[in-house]
This record gives sequence, C-alpha cells and structure tokens, in this order.
Amino acid sequence: MAINTVNDVITNLETENSKLIKELEHQDIEKDLKEFKKNLSAFADSQTVTPELLHILVDKIEINTDGTANIHYRFKEPS
Repeated sequence: MAINTVNDVITNLETENSKLIKELEHQDIEKDLKEFKKNLSAFADSQTVTPELLHILVDKIEINTDGTANIHYRFKEPS
C-alpha cells in the first residue's frame, strides 16, 4: 500500500514538473518575442537595412565553399 502511495506521489510530481517546464518555455518564448518586437520597432519606419539592424537580427553568417550562405538569426521560430 505504501509503495503505491509513493508511486502516485512521484507520478503527480513528474506531471507537475512537466507542466512547469512547458510554462517556463512559453514564458521564454514570450520574452524573446517582446524583445524582438521592441528591437524591430526601432527600425520599422526605415526602408534601408543598416549595419545596426543586421547586428540586432543576425547572429552570424557562414559562407560555404560553394558560395552559398547560412544565416543564423538571433531569434528562433516558435515551436
């Protein structure tokens, strides 16, 4: 009987832990999105891509040996 109770408690804690992890991930996504919107709003009226804008949006650009480019943005697509 006591083992079943302990197993139930463990199951409940694991479920609660999963819920909390998902909530934290959601909060991180919201925080990143708010920061991105704030940074982007500073350049919303501009029709020109400036070096400052590139530094805000792009983490790095890799050029492959075949001349193609891989662009790594500072933000990630929400999952």
